[in-house]
Amino acid sequence: MADLSITAANVGVASSITKVVVIEAAEAITRGMAVYRNGSNSNKATKAINTASASTAVYGIAQSESAADGDFIAVATSGTIITGASMTVGQLYYLSSTAGKLMPYADLTTNDYINGVYRATTSTKAILVLENNGIQSP
Repeated sequence: MADLSITAANVGVASSITKVVVIEAAEAITRGMAVYRNGSNSNKATKAINTASASTAVYGIAQSESAADGDFIAVATSGTIITGASMTVGQLYYLSSTAGKLMPYADLTTNDYINGVYRATTSTKAILVLENNGIQSP
């Protein structure tokens, strides 16, 4: 398998109880990307990646676009979202070694940080789990 193929136009909130916050972005971010709050850059939203411990603590999933540093984006931090991808029901999806992307567990490699982000509840919806545990793959 590979990183989830996310269609940004199909990303959205799937429940009225999904928590969405607005934060400043540090870079261009596409809807559906996993982001973390970058403490070395004024806590701005930055694409999360599983290869460096400082950038693995996923804050949420981008629900809007950022063209550049300084734009503000909506980020879902809890609840159920429409992922914009085709998924396997019940599968937990993890932070990828490609910035902002997600992948199935089988694609983790040695020294990747194992951070579960969401679990598919249907083929297009998922509940955010945000398992930021700091464990590296052996």
